[in-house]
Amino acid sequence: GQTLASGSEDTVVRLWSVDEKKPLLMFEGYTDWGVTSVAFSSDGQTLASGSVDKTVMLWSVAEKELLHIFEGHTDWVTSVAFSPNGQMLASGSDDKTVRLWSITSGECLTVIQGFNGAVNSVAWYTNAEGIWLATGGADKVIRLWQVHRDGEACRVTLHWASAQTTLTVPGMSIQEVIGLSARNTQLLKQRGATGEPHQTEEQEARSLPTEGAVAPAFTLPVQAGNRSGSTYLNFA
Repeated sequence: GQTLASGSEDTVVRLWSVDEKKPLLMFEGYTDWGVTSVAFSSDGQTLASGSVDKTVMLWSVAEKELLHIFEGHTDWVTSVAFSPNGQMLASGSDDKTVRLWSITSGECLTVIQGFNGAVNSVAWYTNAEGIWLATGGADKVIRLWQVHRDGEACRVTLHWASAQTTLTVPGMSIQEVIGLSARNTQLLKQRGATGEPHQTEEQEARSLPTEGAVAPAFTLPVQAGNRSGSTYLNFA
């Protein structure tokens, strides 16, 4: 907690001494585009930065050098965060996706899609049940994802959302998702979702019949959001 990192539109990432209130060093790897997000690994030895140039850069604090550039986003990178064990990095973007990266290999492990706007914040959490990632964005919805890791293989399932909005989720798993109605389950499956959500006894009692059922092709209304109305997340 004695070192502070900052990113700026001047394209420079700076490290500061909190006690002495002065800069310690600068990382200069960006050229024409500003830095939008910075995050330390849990041991403080590695720093990640996201930029308007659509990339994520990984820096060694001790060696004072660039380790890797993660490329794949198609719009601004708005938020970066290391997993608690330091093995993965999450990046949110204006391209309406979250990417999970392997720190070891530098490869993109998976891409989380189906958001209804820019993803403005990502945050990790672990408990006895596993590894979790929370996302918040311009659609004003908080989503909680469970991340399943097996070597370099990675699978992400949606566990909970603060609201149900547009159901555009090709290829998404809804296995054990909490709070999903029977009707929206049908809509999601028609659009390519897989798995079975968690259902309470009350939901099971009033489930819609599935035999011969055809849900209409429509999307639920979405309330537009912007930067000032976005949700930013951090686990304490």
